[in-house]
Amino acid sequence: MPRARLTPEQQEARREQDRLRSAARRNEMPAEQQEARREQNRLRSEARRSAATDAEREQERLRMEARRAVADDEQRDY
Repeated sequence: MPRARLTPEQQEARREQDRLRSAARRNEMPAEQQEARREQNRLRSEARRSAATDAEREQERLRMEARRAVADDEQRDY
């Protein structure tokens, strides 16, 4: 049954069931595997933050370049 057709109570029960199933899977996982998974998640998160920072830096660089171009054009007009 698609989730959209479940009542709010059924949806909450399904979410709780999913949480319990997920917790059970984690508990069955060896400690080394849990640690490796946490490290993988940390690195993935760090990579996303770094990509966002790189994009922001590039955006700022382009903004400054545009400002310089406008300033140069204004200088030529005088």
